[in-house]
Amino acid sequence: MKIYKQPEPVPSRMLAVIKLLKISSPLPKNEIVALLYPTAQTQDKTPIQVTRTLSACEECGLVEKDGILYKLSDELCQDTDNIDKTFPITMASRALSPEVGGTTNLFAQICAWILAQPVLELPQSYDEFKNTFNKQGFDISDFGLRNDQRWDMIIYWMKYLGLIKKIKDEGIKGVFLDPTLFFTRHIDKLVNRDEEVTAHKFRKRLGKLCPVLDGGEVRKTVLNNMENEWPDDKLCEATSFGLERLKLQKKIEYWCPDDQRKFLRTSFGEKIAFVKLGKV
Repeated sequence: MKIYKQPEPVPSRMLAVIKLLKISSPLPKNEIVALLYPTAQTQDKTPIQVTRTLSACEECGLVEKDGILYKLSDELCQDTDNIDKTFPITMASRALSPEVGGTTNLFAQICAWILAQPVLELPQSYDEFKNTFNKQGFDISDFGLRNDQRWDMIIYWMKYLGLIKKIKDEGIKGVFLDPTLFFTRHIDKLVNRDEEVTAHKFRKRLGKLCPVLDGGEVRKTVLNNMENEWPDDKLCEATSFGLERLKLQKKIEYWCPDDQRKFLRTSFGEKIAFVKLGKV
């Protein structure tokens, strides 16, 4: 995906394009440039930020190109919600899908690989990330990950999508697996109000919403490539940590009756048979 191979398509620029086309669509590239980068007209050239941002929006299915005109996708045209609030959710559905534009989504596989690492043993330097990636069955060249900047973009987008936190500003250090924000943004799709959902059904819903976590197609592909035989009844550390944080925040409740035979285990030893929304 272009969002990690190029530094220009960042959320703020992609949002600017979407907001503009939401007001006036379709538009040719020169008008988009004139409205978003008015000073560029005096230089008589299209800023690379616009070209690459439009290309990334098109790749993600946010924008469609018809000849020389750009327009919003039908889905975004029908979206009447606050775009600033919904954009991270919209981007997650695109960026984490198994395929983008009919080809394997390498960005999603990289995210799934990072989220499959032990929470307390995540690499903390570019070389550590690259070496661990290679040792676990992947090739940094195949994924275009020799460039340190691309690792920066991956971490940047994973943080934006709510899958990780970064507790240090220096380079790639201080990355911490924590999908709590992703869970919070999608909580209404994971657990319905006044519903007690089984742990296995919860995992299935999670896999559809976030294919790079438990129950997801991308995670399954990555684990197979890593030759990691993860127990079927155990949630990964990232998911376990996120659920525990949600429980502490009283946003969800989960439990397992003493006589329950069907349940999932967190990576920290808890049993989960049922999940429901909390009081907050």
